[in-house]
Amino acid sequence: MTASELMQALSAAGAPMEAIIIAVQALEAKDAEIAARDAAAAAKRAEHAEWKRLNRAGKRVSMDSPRTQHGQSTTPSLEVPPNDIYSNPPPKPSPAADAPCPLAGKVIEAWNEGPAKRGATAAKPLDAGRRKALSLRVREHGEDLVFEAIRNVAGSRFHCGQNDRGWRANIGWLLKSPENFQKALELQPAQSGGGANEPTDLVQHILSRRAA
Repeated sequence: MTASELMQALSAAGAPMEAIIIAVQALEAKDAEIAARDAAAAAKRAEHAEWKRLNRAGKRVSMDSPRTQHGQSTTPSLEVPPNDIYSNPPPKPSPAADAPCPLAGKVIEAWNEGPAKRGATAAKPLDAGRRKALSLRVREHGEDLVFEAIRNVAGSRFHCGQNDRGWRANIGWLLKSPENFQKALELQPAQSGGGANEPTDLVQHILSRRAA
């Protein structure tokens, strides 16, 4: 029933004008709601048809495409496989992990010239975990005591492999454990069994070069 037909029917029935106006407004609002719903359904059907067409053409299409303020899709978003070079670049290393550490180089040199030459495990460049451990030991004891601990390990036959297990200390053993580092600091000269001009003097030589 149209608004005009409704007005005529109500007027013929003797309805007051206020009731006729209210009834006509309600009918028009209902018609507008139905029209909007039909338009949305039509837009959805059109969007789905476009999605199916693009997928048949060999393209992957996301149904979560951008929408306008009226609820209608603008353009479907195509999920094109990313370019391996530009879209997926290799992760950049952490600046802290790769930052140069002059002290780390001197510690490696001191270890390899001291304990390693006496039989301890030779040291390779410190990874991020060992550099962090070195920073912690320096913060706790200072740089000088780091080299003193290395010098003590070099003077210890036990830590350089002369024990019943054949165990040999490595740079990680010294740096990563606060307890091991403290033990190295507390090693006494008598425990080394060595005398002057042994590899411990090489560590002292490195220390003097560092101070120069």
